Amino acid sequence: MKVISPTLKAVMEDPSFASFMLVEIGPNLSAEYLRYTSLPFDTTYEAQPYLAGQGLLATTPPVLTSALDKSSYLVDFADPDYVFKGFFNGASGQRILGVNMRSLVGFINNNNTPKHGVAGGGIFTEYMTVYEGFVNSGNYNINLGEEVLFTVEGASPMASLESRRSIVTSKNYLAQKYPGDTSYDEVYEGSDNIQINWGRSYE
Repeated sequence: MKVISPTLKAVMEDPSFASFMLVEIGPNLSAEYLRYTSLPFDTTYEAQPYLAGQGLLATTPPVLTSALDKSSYLVDFADPDYVFKGFFNGASGQRILGVNMRSLVGFINNNNTPKHGVAGGGIFTEYMTVYEGFVNSGNYNINLGEEVLFTVEGASPMASLESRRSIVTSKNYLAQKYPGDTSYDEVYEGSDNIQINWGRSYE
């Protein structure tokens, strides 16, 4: 259960304030972050810039339908130039599959007069975190308005209870999730032959 301050609760209930989103994805193996906002202008949070130009459209939180809900958190981007394709199919260091993702909601005063300590057109300083997890997948689709959308899916802790899939064991994936772990450095096509001894070693 999320705990919010009385002031944030009052801001959320005030029709003079409109909500907006911040989405942060990263770091990937190249130590890069993707930070976007649904505001019509760039903004900053925790001294980091969030860009408005990538078409962050909407987020879809999981809808609880049972005690063990398996739905995921979705983030939609308008991507007519297929910018996000490179983050999944491009150079391994730039890929964002499996990296951290965080989504926050902020509130902006659309009134011309100050309210709750926020000037007209100003942004309330308190944000609410709505998702923290990992990028699970991404896919393109075209909506009814013939817009090209890219949907990033955040992993759900309940999503894999009934799923069956092969375990990712690539060298790049392991290095991305567990830096410094070299256990899969030689487990790929064309690698050197190695001998693995199981059990207790006697010298």
